[in-house]
Amino acid sequence: MSRAWTGTRSASTYAQGRTPGGQVSMRLAVRCDPGADATVSIVLVVQRANTIPGFSFAAFEGEEAPTLQRKLATIRVVALRRDVTVSTPVSGRFLADGSFAFTLTAPLLGRNEVKWLTDAMILGAVLVVLSVQDPVDPNKRVYAQFQASQAATPVANVMDGCDASR
Repeated sequence: MSRAWTGTRSASTYAQGRTPGGQVSMRLAVRCDPGADATVSIVLVVQRANTIPGFSFAAFEGEEAPTLQRKLATIRVVALRRDVTVSTPVSGRFLADGSFAFTLTAPLLGRNEVKWLTDAMILGAVLVVLSVQDPVDPNKRVYAQFQASQAATPVANVMDGCDASR
């Protein structure tokens, strides 16, 4: 039986990722914001982004970021039943600690790319691969692979009670 959450729920994991400035810690989160206009988000947080040379994080900043016109992010969920790959625009923002959070958000109800990805995680993901291309230099990327073999239960718990379509 589903529960109706009253606040944001999230699950996250960490990995070492690659940037034009070298290796850095990254966090992948799945977040559900319940309510009348409920949303689900996939968030990639790049630690110390403000110190990484050679990547245009600022071009992704804000709800009207110029990068929203281009599909610069690729998210691939490698799962036991099926792999799901989505190429999509993303935006983001700098966090107080100098990290940058790339965010892909969609309505919770109905079918959309974010739901395809979270469903694949719930159905037995073994790996989640994220790549964001620099808008100025297509040869530069932020890239990370997250082990996801234990993701099904935490992601299902995040979605439980938040998604009226389940």
